[in-house]
Amino acid sequence: MRAGSFLLVALPLGLSIVVSQSVGAPPAILSARAAPPVAAANPNTAPAGVLRDGILALQLVAQPARWHPEADDGPSLDIEAFGEEGVAPRIPGPLIRVRTGTRVEVGIRNALPDTLLIFGLSTDTVRIAPGATGRAHFTAGAPGTYAYGGATIVGDSLHLLGTGNQLLGALIVDGATPRPDRIFVMSIWPPMPGQFVLAINGKSWPNTERLGMSVGDSVHWRVINGTRGRHPMHLHGFYFRIDARGSWTADTMMTGERPTVVTESVPYRGTFSMTWTAERAGNWLFHCHDALHTTWRRRYNLIGQRPPQTPPVHDGAHHVEQDMSGLILGIRVRARSDESVVRPTTPAAQRRLRIVVNEKAGHYGREPGFSYIASDGRDPSRDSVEIPARPLILTRGERTQITLVNRLSIATAVHWHGIELDSYYDGVAGWSGDSAKLAPLIAPADSFVVHMTPPRAGTFIFHAHADDMRQMALGLHGPLIVLPPGERWQPTTDHIFLISQLGRGPGARTGLNGSAAPLPLTLAADVPHRLRFINISIEDDAELTLRSETLVLSWRAIAKDGADLPREQSTVRPAVLNIAPGETYDYDVSLPPGDYRLVMKSRDDAELLLRVRR
Repeated sequence: MRAGSFLLVALPLGLSIVVSQSVGAPPAILSARAAPPVAAANPNTAPAGVLRDGILALQLVAQPARWHPEADDGPSLDIEAFGEEGVAPRIPGPLIRVRTGTRVEVGIRNALPDTLLIFGLSTDTVRIAPGATGRAHFTAGAPGTYAYGGATIVGDSLHLLGTGNQLLGALIVDGATPRPDRIFVMSIWPPMPGQFVLAINGKSWPNTERLGMSVGDSVHWRVINGTRGRHPMHLHGFYFRIDARGSWTADTMMTGERPTVVTESVPYRGTFSMTWTAERAGNWLFHCHDALHTTWRRRYNLIGQRPPQTPPVHDGAHHVEQDMSGLILGIRVRARSDESVVRPTTPAAQRRLRIVVNEKAGHYGREPGFSYIASDGRDPSRDSVEIPARPLILTRGERTQITLVNRLSIATAVHWHGIELDSYYDGVAGWSGDSAKLAPLIAPADSFVVHMTPPRAGTFIFHAHADDMRQMALGLHGPLIVLPPGERWQPTTDHIFLISQLGRGPGARTGLNGSAAPLPLTLAADVPHRLRFINISIEDDAELTLRSETLVLSWRAIAKDGADLPREQSTVRPAVLNIAPGETYDYDVSLPPGDYRLVMKSRDDAELLLRVRR
């Protein structure tokens, strides 16, 4: 089998390509004894190469490099990276950006000690021996977001991601009138299973770029997944519109009314383009909702130490710097001159709620259980837990005040996932708010008051946003349902199915509604039922199927992430749903009498019996 057949290499864009390879007398490969050059983080704002008379000429070199994923003077990794000839290597590699119809001529010198494979710049893989130079020529076709990459052959093994490979870069084809945008490439350093460092444009939080904008700005982003897995990317405080979805080799512009979401799951070697408007001032986050990809524990891979059981620092001033890592971007939206992040006077609440954050020792073996419990005039006993929390039911447009009382032995913070609210109440301690006033961690025996006025009805989530992998796994999550004015919650026809991790360690399970073996549910026959699906697991996708004994049923899609679907997308379809952490979906279904099964396939499987009766 040819080495190129290991890889998906069809170039996007419907390109017209000619490929050649030559082995000349290139500069010598770096000596193993020489210190490799330091790779610079690439913000993907300046295209590489020289454009003249409709032809982009680019000379790349694949070479050993030293990478500092966090601070420039912090821990370093020896990796493989692309650079332009005569320029320091970059992570990700040099940006190739041209308009449709441009001819691109690329030379690639292999300064690595192993055979190099290049894909994404030709219809076939370009194979380059150590010390040789390969060439690719193509004509840019359809506008879109794409990528190129490389891999090495060590002995008889293909090392696509296994040797510190950062050989990837963005390839953007613009139309006749390109608009300003930003490009974010996610990459991974994987020395061995279970240990990895993740970066966006060459840096890992808290050293990723801080993005500045002003209220009213319309923002256009392109996201490219250069890692070995999927990433559900979540924007705090705002919805964003999906303009296109694709892969490294193809891109598809959305037609009709485009989807509006707060979380978009980008698959392996996937891409998407998005637009959003900075409607409210303050500090916000854009991050992967797989908690494993944003945990502070990832940082210990850089220094080769086993992480402690709990974060080393847990106070408001250091929470953002100490408790998070990886695939996170910080966003600062400047207020207009007549606006402040937290208004001097908050209108009186029309509704007041109190939520107690409780802890029960030994709930998960050696681990405690954590729980949000709504207080109905009397606080719950100190060792009671409800996992997941009971649905928190709010009303669209109703000014609401929620007092959070922390009875845990550790500090916590609560994020209102998908809710459009003032930054100060968003739930990222030490970040939410602005330079004058930042949200605190909620210390043990302390409380925090949140104000919000939900602007839309839908299915949302509230969950811990401090030491997420531990606090969410031990129970700090729950459904947040916003109803239109005048409607009351009808649990007989409105049903929530929440996927979460139950406990930590070897005994942890992925459960449905707080159980690995959920109890049967009885529904009324021949009446509409609303099914609300929420995935707030730590890291696990799930596939849900509603079926009879013999076939998969159908349902009508209603909403995604709390936003009603456009009419053309609100269609009847097979009752199969793939849902990533941080996503919610709503469906309508009406069933005749009978027994049905809601089957969940995830890290652990579960099945819920639906008894439909007249």
